Amino acid sequence: MKTLLVYLALASTLCLKAQFVITATANPVAGDVDASVGTNTAGLTIPVSGTNKLWNYSGLTLMTNAISSATYVPFSAIPNNNLFPGGTIGLSYVGGYTDVYKVNASVRELVGAAEASTANCLVLSDPIIFLTLPFGYGSGYYDTFGFTDNGDVISGGVSLSGSGTGTLMLPGSITLNNVLKVTMSYTQTETTSSYTSTSKGVQHMFYSSVNKFPLLTISTSTSNNTQTPTVFTNIDGSINKNFAVGVGIEEQTSENNFSVFPNPVSAQNVTITFISKSELTNINLLNTLGQVVKENVYNNLSAGENKISFDLKNIPTGIYYLQIKTGEYEGVKKLVIE
Repeated sequence: MKTLLVYLALASTLCLKAQFVITATANPVAGDVDASVGTNTAGLTIPVSGTNKLWNYSGLTLMTNAISSATYVPFSAIPNNNLFPGGTIGLSYVGGYTDVYKVNASVRELVGAAEASTANCLVLSDPIIFLTLPFGYGSGYYDTFGFTDNGDVISGGVSLSGSGTGTLMLPGSITLNNVLKVTMSYTQTETTSSYTSTSKGVQHMFYSSVNKFPLLTISTSTSNNTQTPTVFTNIDGSINKNFAVGVGIEEQTSENNFSVFPNPVSAQNVTITFISKSELTNINLLNTLGQVVKENVYNNLSAGENKISFDLKNIPTGIYYLQIKTGEYEGVKKLVIE
């Protein structure tokens, strides 16, 4: 039985009017791109909790070769969606799998993971609540989860709290006020036929009104198992690229793999040259909010260098980003349309 705990002190409730609160208006919709770039962990400190704090991460070094992104897709586009009756939207990753979520005005909940093969789909018998809405400073809850994956039994719990408010400083001399820090702690136990593994971790996520997704995430985790009784400790950080495109990390690719000409462009099309190891390639045109403006899918491409004319007809002038996904390769380039 799930347990839901809400901690709302009177003083916190009175302050929420002046503090950022995550509401259903920030829920993802089909076409949204959630992307992040990793940071060097040198000097990466655990953020303090409380009100009126200053979190200064302006000195972080961005690892432009450590990029990940995923695109939200409508429920109708999720493979084998009939297996997930509670789902409403999917988050599709390069590689062919899609996380399935139940998202509404009061909750964001992971209900499973879908693939083209029914046998590879995972349906959570006890889904994982990742956020209750609205969520602000002083909000909190605890949720248990459990499921079976190929005979392995996984169970655990997730605890979230609105643990801080203040000012966040990001690389690129970007300072944001009225930022909410959300802290998520989790414990997970996996039992197999040969060993039992236990993992614990904490994530500190910073939210504000400028983006639906976390602007910065700092994670710590430990894990061990009975087969190899060694405790592994890890700390990492990532910055959300949808916002950070404005702070100097918009181009995340190698010139040898991906080029655009002309740029700036005033014509109705642009030529994209790239190296492909896969027959299937997705090219998206994103606006500065990370939303997909245009999406093209190319099949039966030859291995090696490919040149594609990307249609820009009816696209307004402005700054955009071309995102390419082909096989295991992914890149983003800034495009100016005059």
